[in-house]
Amino acid sequence: MVASRAGQLKLNIDGAFQETQKTGGWGFILRNSEGQGLLAGAGRLAFVHDADSAEARACQAALLAASVQGITEVEIETDSLILVSALKS
Repeated sequence: MVASRAGQLKLNIDGAFQETQKTGGWGFILRNSEGQGLLAGAGRLAFVHDADSAEARACQAALLAASVQGITEVEIETDSLILVSALKS
């Protein structure tokens, strides 16, 4: 894990996809700039089209959870280039 800037919160997200059953899961962890975990979550996806869709659902769940806690600025880390491109556009 690469450390965030001082005071910056980092949100690591991940999605999983089981192609044969079209199911999956998601997870996230929010850490402070020292790497301490502040908030985490995970869940199952009963139906998902592909790995990028699972990753997007992980991002959605993570941002919603952060928002409920009053967190409005985070650095998002994901391994989905498609999601990164979509979030930047």
